[in-house]
Amino acid sequence: MRCLPLTLSLLTTTAAAAPTLGVRAQAGAALSLSKPQAEQFGAGADLWATPFLQLHPMFDVHATAGLTVLAGNSMRVDAKAGGLFTLLLGARVKGPMREKLVSPWFDLSVGPGYSGTGHLVVAGAAGVSMRGDEAWPLWLGVYARVQYLARGVELPGFQSVDLGLLSLGVSVEFFPGSVEDDHDHDGVLDANDACPREFAETADGCPARPVVEAPAPKPEPVACEGELDEAGRCVPARVHVTKERLELDEKILFAFGTTQILPRSEPLLAEVARTLTARPELFVRIEGHADAKGSSAFNLELSEGRARAVRDFLVKEGVAASRLSTKGYGAQLPRDDNRSADGRDHNRRVEFVLVDGGGAL
Repeated sequence: MRCLPLTLSLLTTTAAAAPTLGVRAQAGAALSLSKPQAEQFGAGADLWATPFLQLHPMFDVHATAGLTVLAGNSMRVDAKAGGLFTLLLGARVKGPMREKLVSPWFDLSVGPGYSGTGHLVVAGAAGVSMRGDEAWPLWLGVYARVQYLARGVELPGFQSVDLGLLSLGVSVEFFPGSVEDDHDHDGVLDANDACPREFAETADGCPARPVVEAPAPKPEPVACEGELDEAGRCVPARVHVTKERLELDEKILFAFGTTQILPRSEPLLAEVARTLTARPELFVRIEGHADAKGSSAFNLELSEGRARAVRDFLVKEGVAASRLSTKGYGAQLPRDDNRSADGRDHNRRVEFVLVDGGGAL
C-alpha cells in the first residue's frame, strides 16, 4: 500500500510531461558467452542505432537496430564469420537527464534476431551517460550489454544451443529534451531568464534599460507672506502693517530737489497700494519730511509736494482717495542729525501713518 502514492505520482508526472524524441548510437567490442561459439569465433564488433521517445524524465521507450559480428578464429581454417542482426523494442529506466549532468541507466529490449533464421532475442544493458555542457544536448557514456538468443541456428559457430553475447562499448546520445529552453538564445535559460523573449547577454537575461528615478516628492506648500512673481516664486513682503503705521523695508526715492518719484520706487508704492486694497479698513496719512538743508519754506513745500505725489500714485493704483490724506512737515521732525550726510538721508522720507477712518483725515 505504501507504493500506491509513489506509483500514482509517477503516472501523474508521466501524463503531464510532454514526450520528447532523441537518438542514441552505440559501438563496442563483442564476444560470445556460449562455449561452442567461443571456440569457433573470436571477439568482434557491436553496433546499435536507437531512436527513442521519452515519456517521463526517468523513463523512455525505444526501437533498436543492432548488428553484432564475431570474427573468425584464425586457429581454425574452416571458421566462418558469425553475425547477428536484431530488431528490438524496449524501455529504459534512467536518471533524469534534464536536472543532472550524469545519468545512469538500464535497458531491457526484446525482439527478433536474424542469423540465418529468425529467433527471439532478449537484450539487457546498463551504463552511464554524461554531459559536458549544460547548454548542449549531447551525452557520452559507456555501456555493457548481454544478448540472449534462444535456440541458435545451425550455422558454423551457431549450433542448436542457446547463444549469449557480451558487448562493451561507448555510447553517444543526442537528446534535445535534456536542455532547458532558451527561446531568445541569449545563453540564459528560460527558468532563470527574467525576459525569456528578449535577447540580452546579461545576468538576468533582460536588456539594460535606463533607470527612471521616481520624481522627488513635492515640498509642502509654504504660505507666502509676500507676493508670487511670474515664475511662482515667493517675493518677501516689503510693506508691513503695524499698529501705528505702514513700515517699508525701503525708502521712497525722488529725483533730487523735486517731487518726481524715481522709477525704482514705483514697484514698492504698487505694493503699498495692494496692501491698502487688501485692507480696506485702513486709512492713511501720507507724511513728507525733508532735511534741514535749504530754506524752511522750500523744504515745507517740497515735503508736501512729495506726499501728494505719493497719494496721486496710490489713487492711480486703485486706492480710494477718501482713504488718503497728506501732510508736509519740512524739517520739523528729524529722525537723525542733519549735520551728517547719512543723517540728512534718513531725514528725507515719506511715512504712512494709520489714522482713524471715522474722523477727519
